[in-house]
Amino acid sequence: MQTLKKLSRNLLKLINAAEEKKLIADIRKVESYFHDFPRFPMVEVKLRYKNRMETYRTYLSIISYKKALEKLLGETIERYCLTIFNKKEAFFESYQNLRKKAIDPKIFLPSEFRVQLPQKIYSAPNEKIYWIKAISLIEKKVKLFPAQLIYLKYPFRKSEPFINFADSNGAAFFTSWRKAVLKGLLEVIERDAFFINYLLKLTPNIINIEQSKCKLLQNVAALIKRYNLELYILDISIDVPCYSICALLLDKSGVGPAVSVGGKADLNLISAITGAIEESLQIYLWLRKVMLYTRKEMINIFKKNEKNSLKISTFEERGLLWSSPRSISKIEFFLQGKKISLNSLPLWKSKSLNELITWFKKEKIEILCVNVTPHEMAKKGLFTVKILIPSFQPLYLNEQFPLFRVERLKKVANEKNLLDFQINKFPHPFL
Repeated sequence: MQTLKKLSRNLLKLINAAEEKKLIADIRKVESYFHDFPRFPMVEVKLRYKNRMETYRTYLSIISYKKALEKLLGETIERYCLTIFNKKEAFFESYQNLRKKAIDPKIFLPSEFRVQLPQKIYSAPNEKIYWIKAISLIEKKVKLFPAQLIYLKYPFRKSEPFINFADSNGAAFFTSWRKAVLKGLLEVIERDAFFINYLLKLTPNIINIEQSKCKLLQNVAALIKRYNLELYILDISIDVPCYSICALLLDKSGVGPAVSVGGKADLNLISAITGAIEESLQIYLWLRKVMLYTRKEMINIFKKNEKNSLKISTFEERGLLWSSPRSISKIEFFLQGKKISLNSLPLWKSKSLNELITWFKKEKIEILCVNVTPHEMAKKGLFTVKILIPSFQPLYLNEQFPLFRVERLKKVANEKNLLDFQINKFPHPFL
């Protein structure tokens, strides 16, 4: 394996864990794929799934190769943990018989079914499904949660009805339990914030990082600008006392994807901005490669016929829809916000997981934590969790089955004095 030199003990520990599970076949440094794209530290991983080789995935950091490698390993192990469903730790029962202990599955059903599914849809509390244990971080007690909403590639029982698609939103890996929980919680907060801003067509403040006191962000902004790309840093924070940041990267040349979006929530403002920028750059690179290897006829389907947008069910289709410069008009409301200086904002809104949980308790908002760490990894001090906030607006990736948390949207709309708001149903650009 072509690994990076001078790795820390912690990184070597992560590599060993991934290799033991035969998750990775190769890790290497890479240069930029395109001569007209800024150069940042990047690493590639070649994944192995059930002894079958998969394609390379690229991870980018604006800080260092070490940070890129940490992201690579963390996400690889996290995704692996989300595929390990142990039926011995779950049980098959109806919500009707578990009401006092369980979360109602009906609240996770899609708001709309734009196509018909071949599978039976969950419709009644007497229908049996698999349940797993979750810990309420608010009430400090065990609750039961539908297993199919946690695990990727979930093996449905023959008679088990469909509730919704599982995804990795809120899943987080770390070498400490509390930090894994914090990381997962922040991701759920960030997705909620982005979707509320997009679905309500809000105009968040635009943070100027070009003249900030942070030299790293200054240099990154200047480098991106040098390559004729436009970077907008949006403060999409809603009500939770932490920063939610969206990095919107625009390419109006027609060569690369027109719109690439990255998001990050963090207790620290600089960390949130850094993470959002990294994600937007990583999405740009991935989507540009998709454009390069996708037949022009397929690209044109999504560039020219927006009716097809309601059929979007894959990352590639969504990315191609937003690859055309004409798609920028669909997100114009994000470019009209008030411009503010980074230096005018406090670096911290909260400083700990406890402070965040205290806020959620005060607001009476439930937080659930599911431990998806295999026992052998937990013994080595490696933890993966899945955090859920049932009342928050979730990420949805299949336009055929969107899920809108109307009560959450109404609450924010009222606070923003938006009367008779309509949900923006044009497919979002989040990948």
